[in-house]
Amino acid sequence: MFSPEDAFIAFTTTTASVSEINSTVSIPVQVTALKGAPSVSVTFEFDIEGLEKPAIEGEDFTLLNASKTLSVSSGYGYDTIRIKTIDNDLFTGNKTVNIKLVSNSLDYDFGAENTLALTVNDDDHPLGWMLGSYNAKVTATANGDLSYPVNIMALEGETKIVKIYGLSGVGLGAPIDPPTSEDDFDYYLLGTVSDDFSSISIKSGQEWDDWNYGPTSFTVWLDDNGEADEADALIGTITTDGGVVITFSQQFTFMITEGNNEGLGIQWAWNEDAEPNSPTCILTRAE
Repeated sequence: MFSPEDAFIAFTTTTASVSEINSTVSIPVQVTALKGAPSVSVTFEFDIEGLEKPAIEGEDFTLLNASKTLSVSSGYGYDTIRIKTIDNDLFTGNKTVNIKLVSNSLDYDFGAENTLALTVNDDDHPLGWMLGSYNAKVTATANGDLSYPVNIMALEGETKIVKIYGLSGVGLGAPIDPPTSEDDFDYYLLGTVSDDFSSISIKSGQEWDDWNYGPTSFTVWLDDNGEADEADALIGTITTDGGVVITFSQQFTFMITEGNNEGLGIQWAWNEDAEPNSPTCILTRAE
């Protein structure tokens, strides 16, 4: 049975994120106590010690609360930390600040969630115009889909390299989103955008240690139907007239390299027409 000595105070989660475009985020602090408990105040602080890219109060965000002390007059329930971000119009990468619960007026214990890491997401990435969700359409395939979703995301600290999720299709392919746990493998390909933003290069040989069917290696050919030799990279042409479109004209697949399925490919893409170097896969960004 819950007793007065069991009362505690904690955040409801340990992480949160907010865009830097003058956005507001509300972060609840929960007081778990018996009904009729006396009112309690809770003090918090912003801590940036040890953070590689800290979000600094007054530069990256402002506190909308009157002070760094919350008050729960009913003795149980919650109060809210309210923060508004500041858009600096510069690409600095995502920044983080740790919000820590440091004391309370009734000396309640703090729960396991006594620190919350707030990430301020930078909206000024130079490739922001091409990041986001895409629809992939392949001309011909085997062990895959003719149409499927793809996500292109920023790589922290990089301005020309992106992470590409989902190019292996949805039928047999890997997840199209980052993992929710640090213990899970992150199934993406790295792509490098040219200095003039006209093309993207995805190196062949990028490996996933394991997927449902065994380890895989991204494999690319010089031509659109696999009659030529293997290539060092898959090259996509980027156009922006009426939206972002990335066109690939080489055969590719995710080749299984070990186990019972060794030598089989997941999500082949090729073109069988008589024209050389015809499109094999077209990515169209969702607007």
